[in-house]
Amino acid sequence: MVDKRLKKLDLLRNDMIPPELIGPENYKTLIIGWGSTYHTIREALGRLGTKHVAFLHFKQVYPLHPEAIVYFKKATKTVIIENNGTGQFGQLIRNADRIRYGSEDPEVQWLAIFCGGTGRPVEVHLD
Repeated sequence: MVDKRLKKLDLLRNDMIPPELIGPENYKTLIIGWGSTYHTIREALGRLGTKHVAFLHFKQVYPLHPEAIVYFKKATKTVIIENNGTGQFGQLIRNADRIRYGSEDPEVQWLAIFCGGTGRPVEVHLD
């Protein structure tokens, strides 16, 4: 049964959708989001108006596209925003990024929006 499941994962890897980077290529802070957080984060970035913050949007959260690790490594600060109270996507990212950090997490902030809506741009703060 495990072999069957792993073969399905290999098939998924052939059709993975890479994440979309919105903002400058030379960012210092990387905001990560997926799904319904897209418009909220995009609007917040527009209001912020900085050249050092970019948004990495995932259309597919699993399996993580290998290109995602390249984006993670460029960031000095990472902010994960998700519409999930338990932070499942953040945990997936941390597990994938342990290749770089060992058991230590980088400077990561996590913002959960789980009010039943998609959140508002004014709720996205970058300290």
